[in-house]
Amino acid sequence: MDSAVLVLSYSVIAFVVSDLALARIGLRDPATNERPGARLPRLVAHAGVVGLLLLPVALIFGLRGLAFALTPTAVPTPSPTPVPPTVEPTATPAPTSEPTPSAVALPSERPGVAPSAGVGLLAHVPESFGPTCEMQPTPVYPGAMEAIMCSPEVGLRVLYIQFADVASMDAVYDVELATNGAASTASDCTAGPGQNTYTVAGVESGRFFCYETEFTGAAAMVWTNEPLAIYADALRDDGNFTALEETWQGAGPFP
Repeated sequence: MDSAVLVLSYSVIAFVVSDLALARIGLRDPATNERPGARLPRLVAHAGVVGLLLLPVALIFGLRGLAFALTPTAVPTPSPTPVPPTVEPTATPAPTSEPTPSAVALPSERPGVAPSAGVGLLAHVPESFGPTCEMQPTPVYPGAMEAIMCSPEVGLRVLYIQFADVASMDAVYDVELATNGAASTASDCTAGPGQNTYTVAGVESGRFFCYETEFTGAAAMVWTNEPLAIYADALRDDGNFTALEETWQGAGPFP
């Protein structure tokens, strides 16, 4: 815009100057503003004078344009793409295994408890149980040899089964545990269903679990004695697990 104004100004000045020059040299009549004789030579003369006066201006702008064209254009340097920080993998802690509950220890000698004077299975039950025990039909379990049922108090029944070997006894126990032991998660039976192993005089002697019966809500307990290959279970009608565990502590079977 400034260049156009400048060129226009130079053109006006050049025209005025040319007109004065023509008048000076006699190509225009100052009185009539016309040269006698011809109008065309005057216009040509004007154009020639204007062109001569504008030639320096054209040269100046031409050189400026050339300088601009030759000036190198700065190329913007691209910004480096940010690289995300490397995230070190977090070490996953190894799963912590649940501690195995320690076995329940039973004393080898129980105060006030003595084996019955009977024969067979009766020789392995507490003395106080003996008078209440009755022989039962031999169960149909493989390896079962003899069974007795004792009722030491009202609402409490204890069953003992003699097996020919430990493997036969454990097979029956495993079936009972799979059938009724899903909720037996505690390590003892003092407050509800649980399961564990037990020791006598520091020697592991068998396994036990307890559960609540489905229809009557009675407290039931099943255990094994490996040295004697005797399987036993007890049922308490009132559902008292604490009293049931106390009964188990003195129920044998004894050697």
